[in-house]
Amino acid sequence: MDIAPADLARIRELYGEGRYRRAYEVASGLGPLRDWTGTAARLIGGRLAIQLGAPTLGRRMHLLAYRATPAYPEAVYYHARYRLERFGPLACWRFMRAHPDWSDAPPELQADWLALHGFVAARLRDFDRAERWFNRADAVAPDRPWPQIERASAYEFADRLDDALAAARRALALQPWFRPGVQAAAHALVRLGRDREALDFLAEAVTHLESGLVVAQLAALQTDLGLHADARRTLDRYPELSPLMEPEVAKWLAARRADAAYLDGDWPTATRLAREVGEEFHTKFAERLAAVASGAGPDPRVCNAAERGRGAESQPPEFTADAPVPSAPTRGADAPRSPGPGPPGHADYFREPGRRRLHPGRPTRAPGDER
Repeated sequence: MDIAPADLARIRELYGEGRYRRAYEVASGLGPLRDWTGTAARLIGGRLAIQLGAPTLGRRMHLLAYRATPAYPEAVYYHARYRLERFGPLACWRFMRAHPDWSDAPPELQADWLALHGFVAARLRDFDRAERWFNRADAVAPDRPWPQIERASAYEFADRLDDALAAARRALALQPWFRPGVQAAAHALVRLGRDREALDFLAEAVTHLESGLVVAQLAALQTDLGLHADARRTLDRYPELSPLMEPEVAKWLAARRADAAYLDGDWPTATRLAREVGEEFHTKFAERLAAVASGAGPDPRVCNAAERGRGAESQPPEFTADAPVPSAPTRGADAPRSPGPGPPGHADYFREPGRRRLHPGRPTRAPGDER
């Protein structure tokens, strides 16, 4: 299904403004995203799908774009990002070194490509080299906000948190309410211990953006701060902003809502939502809550206290592969262990929203394919 350039331009405009739901309304009038053909259409369609709760569809569209036109610069860029996510920084670096000629690419895309070099160099702990790549990107397109997000991520790798926040704010100065900039700045504030400032900032951001990722980040921070009723209301917004939600993302959402309901004291709702997750842990958790309600089982809070006394993990394990983010929205053992606060399918594309890292040497980064 061919999409007219004028229609793609309108979708890109709305996407750049962070109005993903509105972009979807325009796009859906042109036909299902999965049926779009043409490299340009598949690239913006894939980016939009990721924002709308369909990361698998988005990655598939990007792969199709690259396989159909392996010399198309923007398709090469997104394939490099895919290799970074799927195979790690060294494989990405080797792929990028095999594509040195970007003279035909527009300055904005050249800058993004150079900044990606900087980010990958930082992932490999070569911070001096990373800084040189970032400076080259700024020289090519000084008004481009995305390289500042890459720079902020690199500074976080180097534990230069104040510099990371400054870089994120430079991106926001270049483009107010730039969605990756919002996430990067809020994440840096949390890493700096300025949770309340991050909370206020994200609460304002969700009034300007139509982003499920930002909503998820706000809900995770609200949970961390004990604002469980607020977190529930925030999570209720996620389905509206994610009309293409895939099954794994739906499971993640049910798990997060079950956790929030439990922590808010609404055990009947927590039981119902936990059953919807369809995973062994949450199924057993629902059974425990139901047993308590019927008087046939012990209070799960007492059980969890006993588990802590036996030396149970105070933090759940990390997800791997598709979603390497921490696994439960609380810092203690009194909540279900389940997929983390960020939606699945955002490896290297979603900061740990509202969380300190479990492993200080392995920071995550702001969304990468949705620049």
